[in-house]
Amino acid sequence: MLKRLTLLFFLFLSIFSVSAQVVDIATGFAAPVGVALSGNTMYVSEYNANRVSKIDITQPNHCPSI
Repeated sequence: MLKRLTLLFFLFLSIFSVSAQVVDIATGFAAPVGVALSGNTMYVSEYNANRVSKIDITQPNHCPSI
């Protein structure tokens, strides 16, 4: 009985863990290493470009500004 419950537990756990959805908010970054969200503004730090980009996530075109 315990083996069956353990098996069912891991089965349900694996089903729920693979049901996540991935959404791209912005693309085209040069090696992003950090992301921060403040209200409707997302900040992305880029290692190879030596900059921090600012994105307004409420706009339909997510163009990063420096």
